[in-house]
Amino acid sequence: MAEQLPAEAIEVIGRNKTNEAAGEPAGAVTEWFRKGATIRVKAIQRFFEPLGDLCRNVEDQLGFPVRANLYCTPGNSRGFNLHFDTHEVFVLQLFGKKHWQIFEPTETLPLESVPPLPFENDREAVKRSR
Repeated sequence: MAEQLPAEAIEVIGRNKTNEAAGEPAGAVTEWFRKGATIRVKAIQRFFEPLGDLCRNVEDQLGFPVRANLYCTPGNSRGFNLHFDTHEVFVLQLFGKKHWQIFEPTETLPLESVPPLPFENDREAVKRSR
């Protein structure tokens, strides 16, 4: 599938930082996965029509923009360290097992101190991601 997606849609998470996979051949992305990196496909609803339809239906029902990211993490690996998101998240695990933990908030009002992600306040970026 990596050969069919634009490079800017694929990120490798697990090096020293999150990097776009732009310029790396699909085999390199596969090799990073084998070494324990998480592979993220940003706004995957743009490339898989049934998921795009689902996102649009959820948008219609809830009245706010919806996008989907795909995360592939090898067994016995962790995509991210303990963190919180500044946006609403719905997680659907499709394969494998994971012990999910939800903690009490560490920030009372995180949006006052944490800058929003680009898609959280740039409606034009959300439109472009469809």
